[in-house]
Amino acid sequence: MGKTLDRQVEESRRALRAILTRRDFVAAAGIGALGLAGCGGGSPTGPGTTTPPPGTIPSGLQTITGTVSLPAGSSLNPATMSVDILTQTFPVSASSGFTIGISSNGPSLGLLLDAGGNGVLMAMFDPGATSYAISPRTTAVALLYYATSAYMLPASAMSQIVALLNGDPAVAALEAAVAQAVAADPHALANNAAPLGSAVTQAVQTIVGTSLKGPPDTASPGNLSDPVPTLMLL
Repeated sequence: MGKTLDRQVEESRRALRAILTRRDFVAAAGIGALGLAGCGGGSPTGPGTTTPPPGTIPSGLQTITGTVSLPAGSSLNPATMSVDILTQTFPVSASSGFTIGISSNGPSLGLLLDAGGNGVLMAMFDPGATSYAISPRTTAVALLYYATSAYMLPASAMSQIVALLNGDPAVAALEAAVAQAVAADPHALANNAAPLGSAVTQAVQTIVGTSLKGPPDTASPGNLSDPVPTLMLL
């Protein structure tokens, strides 16, 4: 059983490495890091349209529901929080639920904000997923998604990477680091909490190996603000 699981994990990681080392990834590496404001998949509105009121899902987006899972020991109240995605802000209910609109073309970055509009956690919302949440786990996956520069790939590859990262057992250690940091400081990611940088580095090395080459001088997962996004809204 253990050997079978190990083989499945290695096959998953091999598939992830193959995607990340494809020619289009290498070519895209010269583009450089993208700012957090551009990571959510673009504006849901086009030329000549108006931005819908806050809490209104723009036409053309896929409506999904999800739940917020704050780390144990967090003093935050879900009912005072909101989800920011694709230039729209949606409230979180007292029962930690939310309803948002996401792109149907590929993963969209969503941020969980506190009552002051400060980022706390994040998630990559993929239209092909069967359930949705914002938690330390989804935050860990999002950090690795940007640490590996997956956002530079075509939408279909982005979706594969999100799924492969989410299923990798090595994400658990980074998830625990995120949970511990955010429980102690709700703005730990925005403040670039020191333990998270090394946790991201370790997870990347475990999952994709040390030989994977990303964008030169910009893809170091040890720096949570470049290009791995912090939760500081730009």
